[in-house]
Amino acid sequence: MHEVQCGLRAPFSVKELGEDQTPEQELSDDLLTLIACLSGRLYSMRSHKQKELLKCAQTVINGP
Repeated sequence: MHEVQCGLRAPFSVKELGEDQTPEQELSDDLLTLIACLSGRLYSMRSHKQKELLKCAQTVINGP
């Protein structure tokens, strides 16, 4: 299996011909990978907003 980066900044995997999986197994692997990727991005965005709010609140409390 090879990890490849595409122009959308999302990695995807290219499987070798020797790997045997049923279409259902392959689909479930793809869905789990997609969910993990999207949830990671969501939590990352929330974390960034939380840091900005905390910094703003500290500036207001402590003064400029």
